[in-house]
Amino acid sequence: MTPEVDIATHLHGLSTLGVTYTLQTNMFYGPERPASTVAPIIPEECLFICPIGGSAPEPYLNGGATSFYQVTVQLTLRAAVQDFMAGLTKARAILSALHSATVTGYTWCFAQNGDPVYIGPNAVGQPRWILNFELAKVQA
Repeated sequence: MTPEVDIATHLHGLSTLGVTYTLQTNMFYGPERPASTVAPIIPEECLFICPIGGSAPEPYLNGGATSFYQVTVQLTLRAAVQDFMAGLTKARAILSALHSATVTGYTWCFAQNGDPVYIGPNAVGQPRWILNFELAKVQA
């Protein structure tokens, strides 16, 4: 089970407010990393996707041979310096695109917050938001 990959696959190529998310271009796995102009190139404005746990698997069928999994994935959106409102608008578009989305292989994908959570600027003044999503699936 790789929920971060599954979320990235769902978002890949999705255009929200003029931004198309492409893996390893402006969308990356793992926690937020500083912008870099040398390999690996990480732009100032981008999205990071990181699994952050979930509840313990629950036995579901066949005497526990099949289990019900709930996992949480956190997205961190980083906007341009002094571009708070544009960043917030993009974060809300991502929330809208993923909440109740049909993510291949999962029973559901639900936002865990009603609005993106502003976590303040980074060291160079870029505003940042997090969005948490819970995904569920039955798996042997």
